[in-house]
Amino acid sequence: MRIALVLTAAGSSKRFGSDKLAYPIDGKPMLLHALELYDRLSDRFVSRTVVLKTGAEERRMIAERMEYRVAENPDPERGIASSVVIGTEDASKSDPDGILYAVGDQPRVTEKTVLALLETFQKDPTRIVAPIANDRRGNPVLFPKDLIPELLSITGDVGGSQVIARHPERLTTVEVPLAELYDIDTPGREEPRWYVLHGNILSVPKLGELDAVRDGYIVLDADGVIEGVFETLPERFRSGQLADYGDALIMQSFCDMHLHAPQYPMLGMGMDLPLLDWLNTYTFRTEARFADPDYARMHYRSLAEHLVSFGTTRVSMFSSLHTDATLVLMEELERAGISGYVGKVNMDRNSPDYYCETTEESKRETLRWLDACDRFFRIRPIITPRFTPSCSNELMEWLGRIAAERNLPVQSHLSENTSEIEWVHSLHPDCGQYWETYEKYGLWKSDTLMAHCVYSDGRERAAIKAHGVTVVHCADSNTNLSSGVAPIRTMLDEGIKVVLGSDIAGGAQLSMLSVIQMSIRASKIKRIESGWTLPFLSVAEGYYLGTTAGALYFGAKPGFQKGDKLHAVVIDDREYPDTARLSLRERFDRAVYIAESKDIVAVYGDGKRLK
Repeated sequence: MRIALVLTAAGSSKRFGSDKLAYPIDGKPMLLHALELYDRLSDRFVSRTVVLKTGAEERRMIAERMEYRVAENPDPERGIASSVVIGTEDASKSDPDGILYAVGDQPRVTEKTVLALLETFQKDPTRIVAPIANDRRGNPVLFPKDLIPELLSITGDVGGSQVIARHPERLTTVEVPLAELYDIDTPGREEPRWYVLHGNILSVPKLGELDAVRDGYIVLDADGVIEGVFETLPERFRSGQLADYGDALIMQSFCDMHLHAPQYPMLGMGMDLPLLDWLNTYTFRTEARFADPDYARMHYRSLAEHLVSFGTTRVSMFSSLHTDATLVLMEELERAGISGYVGKVNMDRNSPDYYCETTEESKRETLRWLDACDRFFRIRPIITPRFTPSCSNELMEWLGRIAAERNLPVQSHLSENTSEIEWVHSLHPDCGQYWETYEKYGLWKSDTLMAHCVYSDGRERAAIKAHGVTVVHCADSNTNLSSGVAPIRTMLDEGIKVVLGSDIAGGAQLSMLSVIQMSIRASKIKRIESGWTLPFLSVAEGYYLGTTAGALYFGAKPGFQKGDKLHAVVIDDREYPDTARLSLRERFDRAVYIAESKDIVAVYGDGKRLK
């Protein structure tokens, strides 16, 4: 692959007030950092051009000693575009497959980032490849050969972003540390190194164990990674940028581990029907509408915004069977700052004619979807057979093979309803239990999420634990559709991993606080059914299942721990009665039960403030 480099370094430094590129960073001129970086990577480029202002003889000599080609800009006052055009004209002489455009005032860019951009471009040299951090796109940017004519025609004080704006569908981003994207516009001042949140810090790192730091501090680095939680702010962090939430509650944000995105338009509908009737009367007809990408965009954007407003920052989500709509969903979740998994649903049998795939179509569209997922960095793909009755044996076997070949997690449904279980047995008489229909096709593994498990008996639960499968408890849905109450306390006592899901639209509540409440209530029903022998879930236990347990599935540490990106909500409970009189534990319990979206005044996901 023939890649040319254009390094622009002819700017006038108006905002800086002096010659910015000569300003010392770590003991050397700012521009020298960039020249040395791309000199170390010289073997990666077919040519390297640096654009300098006419008359910058000392810089010319330094650049030429490093074997850069120098192109002069006699009038950089015309704007950034003038340097881009001059550099492009020179770089085009080497007949490159793409041109990497870099700037001289980003001294923190690393070799790792440049190599990641080059490797991403090599996978698909038709894409525009750019670094991104916390939704902030920056330089350097790699453009494909066919866009060179457009780059030669730009004008004004905006560079290649003019071309990106014309072709947003061709942009692929590579996540990098935020500090690398900073350019320096004020002498002696770079972007803040630390960000500090102040308030009452509450987390549940272990099942039922509340950690509380009154009047404490969470310190983040420039990329939103937690540096620590402190009762008193250490001196070295006091220059950081402060977000002072006063007496508000800073708590972990939520993980919704099972929801059906295309059912969002039908929230609250069909709640008088059992599962299978509900699917045929409402669900399949609603999901079929997502064949229209514009319809999908409208509803998925609203869904993503509502999730953030309720403090949900991580998800595992079912889409519809439509590839294009699934990609739209992933785009909208990323745009909102949510991270997690999305699955294109597979279903090639026992489904209405208007909403069903052939086996070959399901395979082909799944591969098309997976091949398009490389452009996402917060939302990743998860293999999603809808449930055993809707997938043929051939399709299940193929999905298991794809999951293994591409090292992908799996999500589906298990033992939700007695009629469903009987149906599964009739389709797979060779399997003694429902779970075996997944296990025999390689879909039953340590990164598998199984929703419901209402009727999982001792043998099925033993298989869940032995294989490290995670149970997604959906109490609201199980009650609404009269499915039953899952034995969650028993599962926890047996060491099974349990997380929570809203399961919209079987569940009618998108707020994970409501889901936590319903899970606690369901456990109290189970206590009554057990003759008062099984303990119900405490508030802290329910909160753990809705936060930490889900975060662990995504590879995070429990609670607010150093090295993790911040996922948090800030709840202002000042308007609640008698707040000043309550302990932090009492305020926590009450917030879980009565906090609404309006009380969630800030949301942080993946280290970035989303609300």
